[in-house]
Amino acid sequence: MKYKVIINACSPSYKARAEEILSFLQEHHLTSGNAAGYNEAIVFYAEEQKAEDIINRLPFKTFKMVRIKHYQPEIILTILQELEIGSPAQIYIFPGDSSGNELAVRFAWRLNGSSLVAVEKITIQDNALVGIKKVYSGNLRGAFIFNYKPYCFSLARGMSRFEADIPVEKKNYTFHDYSSKTISLQPHDYLESPKEEENKLEKSSFIIAAGRGTGNSMEISRLQNIARELGAELGVSRPVVMNAWAPLDQLLGASGAVVSPDICLTLAVSGSPPFYYGIEKSKTIIAVNHDEHAPILKAADIVIIDDYKKVIDTLIKLAADEKGA
Repeated sequence: MKYKVIINACSPSYKARAEEILSFLQEHHLTSGNAAGYNEAIVFYAEEQKAEDIINRLPFKTFKMVRIKHYQPEIILTILQELEIGSPAQIYIFPGDSSGNELAVRFAWRLNGSSLVAVEKITIQDNALVGIKKVYSGNLRGAFIFNYKPYCFSLARGMSRFEADIPVEKKNYTFHDYSSKTISLQPHDYLESPKEEENKLEKSSFIIAAGRGTGNSMEISRLQNIARELGAELGVSRPVVMNAWAPLDQLLGASGAVVSPDICLTLAVSGSPPFYYGIEKSKTIIAVNHDEHAPILKAADIVIIDDYKKVIDTLIKLAADEKGA
């Protein structure tokens, strides 16, 4: 299969992530896909004076160097779409960090493909590509079938690294300058790659999970503040992330966090199987939805058929009364 590797050289750890990807490719015997010996890597970088150093340090033979103003997911995704017109790959491999996870999921969404994060291994079963990753807090490994091309996935953290330099004279590369590119939609203005942090959702005993039915980013921001007041963490469903109403680190489900809180309160969530996979270990699931046929209701311990805003307002009032008591 034709594949392409995406590297975020705005991150100070880009070389280590690139070495992990090359090691992954070698283990899967994918390092001889074209005349140059490797399929293509697409490298995003910001500092022009570091371009030569980046080329020398990267363990690939064929790649595109794409200059951007600074790391911003929305710009990178837009540029990737432009670059891939006419020459799309079947597989896109992203690094095993938070930016790689976000880009993999959102790029697959844009191209109507399949995505999976933290992949340790891929295999072919019954003519289908299957990604294998740790699940249930690392206690088991699950196999997930990619149903739609292109297949976009990020690697698991801490994979083995290939440590070898390829002489620059043997490398093939082109330059593409997008440093002046702007976009009208700017949900976040990242100046650099986000730092890896422990996912707070996985440690929380009380999670409020918001779905697409909440309507917009302003409502998600309001619920974020309410969650803090109630001593909870806010998680979201995949459509909320895809609409850029919330960052990827708040995603619950097969491509996000798998949690086991004492209480998971879902608000306007339909409850697709990938989402439920992320919350099924909750001790108590409370589902609030005005749609009495929403799938999440069948899996919930407590069901409330109503406008979720009424329920939230009641919770806020009860919390205020308790504080005043």
